[in-house]
Amino acid sequence: MDTSHTSFSEKSKELLFVLTPPTPLQETVSHFKKDAENLVGYPYKSRYAKAHITLGYCITDQPLKLIWSIADKMQTHAPFHVHIKDCRPLLEGENRSICLDVANKSTVTDITDNLSELTETVDTPHLTIARNLPYEDFAKAWPYFQNIHYSNNFICDRITVLERAGNRWIPYEQIPLAG
Repeated sequence: MDTSHTSFSEKSKELLFVLTPPTPLQETVSHFKKDAENLVGYPYKSRYAKAHITLGYCITDQPLKLIWSIADKMQTHAPFHVHIKDCRPLLEGENRSICLDVANKSTVTDITDNLSELTETVDTPHLTIARNLPYEDFAKAWPYFQNIHYSNNFICDRITVLERAGNRWIPYEQIPLAG
């Protein structure tokens, strides 16, 4: 969603709700991003984004009230394993993204279903390697990634809330899962 031409009051916050993998998995994704950069020949837009699984997004004038509402909903969710398995392409209009797939999507979508009343949610949970590549660049990188067989998992025990600060996302809050 492009909000660059919209003006907000000072109280409005642009928030992103994500699952943050542990450092070793973030480092692996960073290596895959470097591989993608080498294959396409330039540092594409999402090259330096920290590894995460996006759950939802919103703009709100009442961020704390929203977070409390989400925290209340998350009391019904115990911590769970997130299983990452292999790479997959995602179609975004005329462009494509390369992602690590979440194998147990239904576990993650249980969380997004609870967020859907309060935020815009993501239909297909994934860890992005290279986002929104023009088809020509995707065609350079995908043959390499489609042959990568990768598997990992981590325990998710919280939702990380990020706040937009200029062109970056910075930590704003943590919402624990029950458990």
